[in-house]
Amino acid sequence: MGHDAIVVGSGVAGMTAGIVLAREGLRTLVLEQAPQPGGLMRSYVRDGYRFSTGVHTVGALGEGQVLWRYLKYLGVLERLSPVALDAEAPVELVFPDRSFLVPSAAGAFRERLLGEFPRERRAIDAFFAEQRRAVGLFPLYGFRPDVERLPAELRDVSVKAYLDGLTACEPLKGILSAIHPFYGTDPAECPLYVHFLVFDSLLTGCWRFDEGRAPLAGAFVAALRAVGGQVRCGARVAAIESSEGTVRGVRLAGGERVEAGTVVFTGHPKQLAALCAGGGLRHAYLERVAAQPESVGMFGAAIAWEGAECCLRTRDVLVYMDTAASRGCPACMALGVEPVPALVCSAGRGPEAGRHAAIGLAPVPPEEWQAWKATGGGARPADYEAAKQRLAERILGVFRRLWPHAAGGMRIVDSFSPLTVRDHTLSPLGSAYGLRKSTRPGFNGSISTATRVHGLVLAGQSIVLPGVVGTVIGSVDACASIVGRRRLIERIARETE
Repeated sequence: MGHDAIVVGSGVAGMTAGIVLAREGLRTLVLEQAPQPGGLMRSYVRDGYRFSTGVHTVGALGEGQVLWRYLKYLGVLERLSPVALDAEAPVELVFPDRSFLVPSAAGAFRERLLGEFPRERRAIDAFFAEQRRAVGLFPLYGFRPDVERLPAELRDVSVKAYLDGLTACEPLKGILSAIHPFYGTDPAECPLYVHFLVFDSLLTGCWRFDEGRAPLAGAFVAALRAVGGQVRCGARVAAIESSEGTVRGVRLAGGERVEAGTVVFTGHPKQLAALCAGGGLRHAYLERVAAQPESVGMFGAAIAWEGAECCLRTRDVLVYMDTAASRGCPACMALGVEPVPALVCSAGRGPEAGRHAAIGLAPVPPEEWQAWKATGGGARPADYEAAKQRLAERILGVFRRLWPHAAGGMRIVDSFSPLTVRDHTLSPLGSAYGLRKSTRPGFNGSISTATRVHGLVLAGQSIVLPGVVGTVIGSVDACASIVGRRRLIERIARETE
């Protein structure tokens, strides 16, 4: 059986693209190099505890909201078991000198900020007005078929520069910039539009998926198969083949060729240099992609305990060792030289009542782990394992300090570094969010979905926006260039009203 479209990668981006193209009548095959589909959507079990890998908390999943509508169109929504976090405080920001509860509604958040900073009304109102404007300018958030055209003040101005011009109140700036671990770029460099769009999903509600009842990866696979798409695992793509400026298909690592007139590549864009080494993409284009900076990496410590409850059952907690919450990732964290500058604490699902599973995610420089880049999972040297243990224990120390009533039973069950992510995703450095969105001229991380090879399009969180919402939207954007933008977007809007 021939294929009209091949999708490379079975993470959120790949499965979204596969379902969209199959729904549009294309004979679609999703290829995955790992033994099982799902990429970082998959959860895993250690010592009887289940931990999420790459998807922890998502926003905009309430009925009628952006992610809810896209997942409904994809046929994924009804196959999931989402759990809403505490609407009054789904996110808590912990600073050295204060704690701040972020509610899941822009109006409530504004009122809480005004109560904390009554003299900053002008700055607070201006922030929310500009945030609403930014969301309105992003067409796929509003299911409009027009093409995104962001103004310079949202594209070229950093979060820090904007906030510095808005107010001199450092604690307020710290709160308003504190979500940067969710997109992996220092506020001093992150474009304002990225911050505003990620903030919007946070302010429309926060949810987790009950992986024990309805695995996220399984829901996507079932939805793909329901519309006639196929997924094939253990199929690592070694080359994307083209001739005369048109894609012809892919060649697998074992030498097998799979033909198709459309290829959607959802991996890290820096892989393209090797995959398209036979020609098609210009050398200057590949050099520009190779020069783009990476987002942060994530080091994760999986922590389990029994008995005492803590707030992680109903909210995420972001911990900062710096009041400004905007210090970039220091080097040498793995060696124990630097403090953990920030920590994202998110709960998993315990195997039964009274048993708790949580992940502590520390943003780390992915370059720091390159001393062990030539090693593979399961065969890394003792100094790597020692570095992991040191950092995991420092994360455990933060957990115990935050929740002393549960500290006695807390223990490290597992840990992972950016190299773990690299091995699972083939991302060159194992960065958490792919290419870094930046205000630096020439290094803005902006890669178009279209390429000069007819039939080859790009998707994934490096392309439009990071995170689940951004990745789904980016894949829809890529598919729209294949099947017709207006028809696809209008169909999604109509079927999910």
